[in-house]
Amino acid sequence: MITRYAGFIFDDHDDEIISLYEQSELLYCARNGLYDFFNITHLRKPCIISSAMQQPHGIFVSLYMMSDHGIVLRGTAGKALSSSPAFESIRELTMEAAYKDNRFRPLRYQDIDSTIINISMLTNVKKINSCEIINEYHGVMLYYQNIVALTFPSSLPVENWSYESILNNLSMQVSNNCQLWKSEKLEICTFKPLCFQED
Repeated sequence: MITRYAGFIFDDHDDEIISLYEQSELLYCARNGLYDFFNITHLRKPCIISSAMQQPHGIFVSLYMMSDHGIVLRGTAGKALSSSPAFESIRELTMEAAYKDNRFRPLRYQDIDSTIINISMLTNVKKINSCEIINEYHGVMLYYQNIVALTFPSSLPVENWSYESILNNLSMQVSNNCQLWKSEKLEICTFKPLCFQED
């Protein structure tokens, strides 16, 4: 017998805070995306759909698999900007990472159980001025004429790190002008990535 659970909506905390329980439910939404492609029957739906899970977030989904060489990347998909609820975006991006990342062959049915889902959400996104100092532990995003470039903070110390070098590199990704970040037409944002994955 298949048991299904109804979804509940809670609005009792800050939309930027994603609890551990919500993280596990978002991972379950991602896993459902993989199941849907092969028409695998779901054992249940997420137990909660909280306010935070409904908020739009920039989201990146990466898939990993075990191999003879250890854990290897299997596919990635993401959106820096989104108007869709987080739980919907995660499901869609998981499917894109599995079947639309041209660097890898499409996921096969027999690969599903050995696939590990990793999610990175862009939280605490704040617009800043170009003269503000950027903390090296924050991610940085540039937005210019509907083009977005971003970088996640490094988990390791970066030699000769400077906020100007980060902005120069991101500017080159959206134009041929490394000084573009000084333009008033460009928006600079910082963010804190929230990363979590399946066990």
